Amino acid sequence: MTTASPGTPSPDPATPHPAGPRPLVPPRVTAPMPPMPPMAPPYPPPGPRPPVPPITHIPPVTPFGPQMAPFGPQMAPYPGPGQHPGVPLPPRQPSIPLRDRIAAAAERGIIGKVLAFVGVAITLIGVILLLVAAAQAGWLRPELRVAGGAVLAAVLFGAGVVIGRTPEKRTGALGLVATGTATAWFTILAATSLYHWIPGTAGLIAAGAVAAAGLGIARWWDSQPLGVTLAVALLILAPFLTGGVDLTLVVFLLVYATASLGVQLGRDWTAMYILNTVAAVIPPALLLVAPGDTTVVQFVLVASAAFLLTLGSAVCLLRTTSHPMLLALIAPVGVLPIIGATDLLGHPIAAIMLASAGILLVVLAFTAQLITTAPLQIRTVWLSAGAASGAIAIGLAAGAQGATLGLFGVALAMGLSVRYAGELATALRVIATVLGSFGLLVMLGQGALDQVLTADAVAEPLRITLAVGAALAVAAVTVLAYCWMRVSDKNTQGSIVMLAGLISLGLLTILCVSLGAWISDGTDGGFRAGHMAATIVWASTAVIALLWARRLHGTPKTLAMTGGLGVIGAAVAKLFLFDLTALDGLFRAIAFIVVGLLLLSLGVAYAQSLTGRSDDTDRLTPNGPPTMPMHIG
Repeated sequence: MTTASPGTPSPDPATPHPAGPRPLVPPRVTAPMPPMPPMAPPYPPPGPRPPVPPITHIPPVTPFGPQMAPFGPQMAPYPGPGQHPGVPLPPRQPSIPLRDRIAAAAERGIIGKVLAFVGVAITLIGVILLLVAAAQAGWLRPELRVAGGAVLAAVLFGAGVVIGRTPEKRTGALGLVATGTATAWFTILAATSLYHWIPGTAGLIAAGAVAAAGLGIARWWDSQPLGVTLAVALLILAPFLTGGVDLTLVVFLLVYATASLGVQLGRDWTAMYILNTVAAVIPPALLLVAPGDTTVVQFVLVASAAFLLTLGSAVCLLRTTSHPMLLALIAPVGVLPIIGATDLLGHPIAAIMLASAGILLVVLAFTAQLITTAPLQIRTVWLSAGAASGAIAIGLAAGAQGATLGLFGVALAMGLSVRYAGELATALRVIATVLGSFGLLVMLGQGALDQVLTADAVAEPLRITLAVGAALAVAAVTVLAYCWMRVSDKNTQGSIVMLAGLISLGLLTILCVSLGAWISDGTDGGFRAGHMAATIVWASTAVIALLWARRLHGTPKTLAMTGGLGVIGAAVAKLFLFDLTALDGLFRAIAFIVVGLLLLSLGVAYAQSLTGRSDDTDRLTPNGPPTMPMHIG
């Protein structure tokens, strides 16, 4: 028996060992642990404590030292009146004395500009007094007055050009050039209008040359204030020279506005365009109320020139202006003198001029993108102005009672043009709808409801106007409903059809009653015949709607059926509540028979559709399994 030596691991009996002698394993030696140092006592040993010295001085305690920041967030003081919490007040600026303000304004050139403008006004008033008041008092001979004005104009203009060669001195030079130009223009106007020394054509040419010279300096110096000052001076002071607005002054101002267009090209001078538009449009309008002997031909020429000038200027300046929408809104105001001249021109001539202006505006709305960079909004404005001009033209041509014809006619024409309008299609639809709505309101105001309720409510000329207007309105409503349906979803299409159908029923009632009253010269027979026809039209429309609803599905079918049943209810109610008492004899019998046959036919059609549907259902239903015969023995 073998005994393991100490330090040798005992063999595992489960582990087999190879045969032969076992290898020697060196003994494992463990180092001894060092001795632990003695632990200090946790508390000092008890003993007498040293005495505490008495406190003889307590130093002052500050809340926060110079090196210590306050603990936690600090609340801001409550704001006083006029303050906002959390926003520090800006430091109060010391008030600047008045003398310092005046000195600063003088340094910026403001005082110089104000003095120059006042000097221009006073000098030109003196020129007007020289040319007019001195002539009335007989102080100087006309030759001396005109020659003095010409010399003064030349001196002022020349001095301004010489001084303005230095850009720093152009503030005063602008006033000199403006005064000299206006003085020369007034002198030429006086020699042409007051003294008749210069023929009209020569005077216009000379005035245009003077205006072009002054405005040329404004373009050379790139100074819109020079052109604005000159325009204001001419507009305010010229009527005092001519004793009011007359044809000569109107033509002179048109020549000036034409000359100013050339200097505005390539410039963003919106203020100057506005003043030139005023110079071209307001004087012809004032010519209508001024006493004078203006003929129709003269006014037609002047008004046409003013309209073409304002519209053409807007088209030419659209590329460079920073306010294109403002120019687009101002451009069509040239038609205002034409609208106000109906008494002078007569309705036919005024209608022709307005129609021409409307056609030009519509053509420009469709072609402006090819001529200039006109966005859609600007072309929509011109399209609206053209439509309004066309509607007014048709109303003037048809008389005061023909306003509905103009509105419905233009709405119908614009609705038919929607398909070919491109990106202006939406604008056309909206404008046509607005015009048609106004037409309906005007028709109601002209007595359409009175005509429906009473046989002789309106005069004979208005009956035919109401009939024709109702026919145009039905056509316009139909076309516009189709235009809106093309751009709407299926749910909205049903609503559009329903609304258009109800409006058309009302218009057809007006059409039938007005035609009956017009044909019978306002007798009761024609009135009753019209209502009979209206009732039959109502019932026929309802039948068509209900038959059409059979082909629809979903919401459109529901709307069509609801509208058709509603119209049938209205037709039956009218038949028993109105026609039974208002109609008599043959008309009442015909109305009841026709409406009854229509409803009977509708009922038969619906019954056949339901029978056919049940037969189809039976044919499509599969049969059950065959049953075996049973034999009972």
